[in-house]
Amino acid sequence: PTLQEALATASRATGVRLAEAAADLVVRLRAAGLVARDCKPPNLVAASTSPARLVLVDLDDLRRARAGRAAAGATKLSLIHI
Repeated sequence: PTLQEALATASRATGVRLAEAAADLVVRLRAAGLVARDCKPPNLVAASTSPARLVLVDLDDLRRARAGRAAAGATKLSLIHI
């Protein structure tokens, strides 16, 4: 399901985990020097993993960040599901 669909039926705890997964995805993209300019719930698919992971499915607006704009302090770069 997309993040939008998952949130519509999710419990509060699951919604929090999905929101954390969305934030984690954005941080990992920024750490990799990328900006997802169209990162919204319909463009994120919830993967059936634990912990919750989201997959960015609309890559049309994925861009390299301008120099000096990468997330400060983002040191953990794990697998980016794109």
